[in-house]
Amino acid sequence: MEKFNEVGFLSNDLGSWIDQVRNVFKPEFAAAVRINRLAMEVLFSLPAEDMTEAHLTGNLCFARALQSFQTTILLSERGALADARTLVRSATETAIALANCRIDPTMPAQIAEDADLHRSKLAKSLLEANKSKNSLTEEKIAELGATVSEVAKLYGAKGPTKINWAQKASAAGMGDLYDIAYRTMSGDGAHCTVWSLGHHHSLNAGGNGPGFVFRPEREELDNVLFTACSVMLHALASVIDWFGLDPFAGEMSACVSDWKSMRTS
Repeated sequence: MEKFNEVGFLSNDLGSWIDQVRNVFKPEFAAAVRINRLAMEVLFSLPAEDMTEAHLTGNLCFARALQSFQTTILLSERGALADARTLVRSATETAIALANCRIDPTMPAQIAEDADLHRSKLAKSLLEANKSKNSLTEEKIAELGATVSEVAKLYGAKGPTKINWAQKASAAGMGDLYDIAYRTMSGDGAHCTVWSLGHHHSLNAGGNGPGFVFRPEREELDNVLFTACSVMLHALASVIDWFGLDPFAGEMSACVSDWKSMRTS
C-alpha cells in the first residue's frame, strides 16, 4: 500500500484518517449522508416525460449539484478541504441555476448564451495566439473562425451576455446562499488567494519562520459540510416544490432539522 508521503491524497493509506474524522464529525457526516440518500431518491423520481426545456435543464442541474455534493463529502473525509470548498461553490452555482429554471423559462437559453460567449472568446483567443505561434492547422483555424462567425451571427453587435450569478441568486431568493457559499468558497477554495494558499502554510519546525505543509486537514470541516448540506437542501427544495414531490416532504423536513442541529452539535 502506497503511503501518503509517496502519492499524497491518492493514497489508500487514509483509512484510519477517514475513520477518525467521521467519528469526530459524526453528526455532520450523518446529516450529509441522510441528505444524500434523500437526494438520490428524488433524483430518480424527477419527471422525465413531456418536459419543457426548463424542466429538462432543471433535472440536469439537480444531477450536477448532487454529484458536486457527493464529491464534496468524499474530499472532506480525506482532508482535501480547499478542493471540497471548490465543489461547494460549483454546487451553489448549479443550485442557483436550477432555482432560476423554475421561475424563468428563458433560463436554459441564458445558460446556452453564456456558453456561446465562452466558446467565442476562447476561439478568438486561440486565433490571436496563433498569429505568433503558428501552431494551428488550417482545418482548426477554419473551425475556430466558424465558431466566431456563428456566435456573431446569433447575437449581432451586442454579442452574447454573461450570466450574473449574484443577480440570479437574488431573483431566486438565494442572496444569502450566494454570499455564504458561492463567494466564501470562491475566496477560500476555487481561486488562488491568500486563504486558499494558507491551507499549505505553517511555521517551520523551529516555530520561528514560515514553512509549508502538504497533508490532510480537518479545521473547519464542519463548516464545509454545513454549507454543502445547505446548498443541497436548497436544490432539493426547488425540485420537490416545483414538481410536487409531496411524498418526500416529511424526510425533507427531517433533513432540515438534522442540518440545523449541525450548528449545535
